[in-house]
Amino acid sequence: MAEFDLINKTLRDKNEKIKEKDTFIKTSLAAISHDMKTPLTVFNTNLSLIKSKDATDLKRLSKIKAECEKISEYIDDLMEVSGGFIDEIKLEKISLSEFVTNLKVNLSLFEDMREEEIGIINDLKARNDYYIEIDKIRFDKALSQLLINAFEHRKSAVWLELAKNKQIIITVADDGAGFDEKSLKEGKKLFYTNNYGRTSGKGTGMGLFIADSYISAMGGDLVLANENGGRAKIFLELKEEKDGK
Repeated sequence: MAEFDLINKTLRDKNEKIKEKDTFIKTSLAAISHDMKTPLTVFNTNLSLIKSKDATDLKRLSKIKAECEKISEYIDDLMEVSGGFIDEIKLEKISLSEFVTNLKVNLSLFEDMREEEIGIINDLKARNDYYIEIDKIRFDKALSQLLINAFEHRKSAVWLELAKNKQIIITVADDGAGFDEKSLKEGKKLFYTNNYGRTSGKGTGMGLFIADSYISAMGGDLVLANENGGRAKIFLELKEEKDGK
């Protein structure tokens, strides 16, 4: 018993150290993100005040603005990683028909923002006696990350496929080259990117990690696959209403 208690204490101590390290990392990321926001705001403000008509200067200013936008998106992702998992997931019971309706509305907003059409292949019968439990805000953020990733790797099209068996399956699909073997295994890890030299400026290595973390926290699974292009499949538990409860 003494040996068992010693092992138990050692495991508890290690667990506490892991929690402390995790908290330190998230707090540090939040502080770094905040500190980066201030100089970026100064850059953007001063850029807007520069009024040059020289073609070379305008081209340089355009490049600087584009890079500032990339930095801003990167900071937003960092803040999502550092702060997004502090609050508890708030699961909400949503009927299948309501879920599909909300999904189409959010998809329409994303289409307006991108000024591109996203098709839907819907094999669901929108019944009110089936429901899922999700955190709406975090589900929308996860879906948005998957759509951004799909648009980045598509050739010409991005679409959604909705299906169900014992689960509801939401597939974000594109007609690009798909994931390479390493990306299939490691694509959901924090800061992973298949741009090994990080030279193209595309992808921060946080999008799939954020999506996977949110979906997992809701009790679901995110699976990456290749089927004549890239696929990110969300699996969520589907429940049936019984006796009106």
